[in-house]
Amino acid sequence: MQRQRDTGPHTQANVSVSGNAAHWTSAEGCTCFRTHGAAGETVWYLVQNPHHVGMSNAHAGCAMTVIGG
Repeated sequence: MQRQRDTGPHTQANVSVSGNAAHWTSAEGCTCFRTHGAAGETVWYLVQNPHHVGMSNAHAGCAMTVIGG
């Protein structure tokens, strides 16, 4: 089964920026890192094991990518 791709609106309230990296944790407890897509849009990719930012592992309910934000 392929995981979903989330394109909904997201707040920046729970984004922590550290150096050149930024991590965002969704309301579902899924931690993602920020990058930019080919068209210049913001893309968030799921972090499978985000212990380095103090979060628990990803789970089946987490989207692999989130567009926007």
